[in-house]
Amino acid sequence: MSFKETPVERIDEEEYLAINGAGFNSMGDAHYHAHRCKSERTWKSVLEIQRKQDVDVMVQRARLREEYREKVQRGEIVPPSLIDRANGPENLEATQAARRLCRKRGIDWTKRGTT
Repeated sequence: MSFKETPVERIDEEEYLAINGAGFNSMGDAHYHAHRCKSERTWKSVLEIQRKQDVDVMVQRARLREEYREKVQRGEIVPPSLIDRANGPENLEATQAARRLCRKRGIDWTKRGTT
């Protein structure tokens, strides 16, 4: 009797948050501060609406963080390993940092595998 293993998703917390609609870029709006062409009353109203949306996103992020940790504990999700991160896109600072850590620890990050 054999069973087929379901593949475990390798995803980091921030990516999990973004996929579920609570990414870091969901908070704030740089455009508001770039062009302030409104009356003081309208401006305060716009900022208050944005503040409420930001609070909602922060609450959602906290809930999703807990959900992510629970899924990691149950084995449904596996956080990316250092080697996974080192094999990411070359232009990302996180990839470069992971590669520096691998070199410092004497790990050959070019060989795909798990750590």
